[in-house]
Amino acid sequence: MNYDEIIEDPLFTELQFSEEWIEAEIINIEVFASIKKEYIKGEDHRAEHHRWKAFRLFLQANDSIPEEKFNILYYIGKNDSDYSMGRAILFDILKRSDCPLELIDKTLNDNDVTLARHALKCKSKRLKHLQ
Repeated sequence: MNYDEIIEDPLFTELQFSEEWIEAEIINIEVFASIKKEYIKGEDHRAEHHRWKAFRLFLQANDSIPEEKFNILYYIGKNDSDYSMGRAILFDILKRSDCPLELIDKTLNDNDVTLARHALKCKSKRLKHLQ
C-alpha cells in the first residue's frame, strides 16, 4: 500500500481523515494498516475514535515535533468534524513544550474561551519554566 492507495481507500474518507493527516505524518502506511485492521474487526465504528488513536500514536512516537508541523496539527484540530476531538487535539498540542509560542499567542485570541484560557495557562507555564 502506498499513500495514493491510502487516500483512495474508502475507509480513509469514512474515518474522515484528510490529506493534512498524511502531510503531518500522523497517518502513514503502518498506522493506516493498523487502524484498518482494527476497524474491520467491527468492535468500534466511531470515526473519531480511530482518528484520536492515530493522533495519540503520533504524539507518542514524536518526542519532538518540527515547528512547521504545528500549524498543520492546529489546522487538523480546528477543522475536525468532531468538535470535542478537535479541541482535544488543540489542547494536547498547545501543552507540549515544543509548541511554538507564536501558535500559543495566536490561540489566546480564539473565540473559544476555554481554548484561549488553556493557551494562557500553557504560555504562563512555559514562561515560568524559562525563568
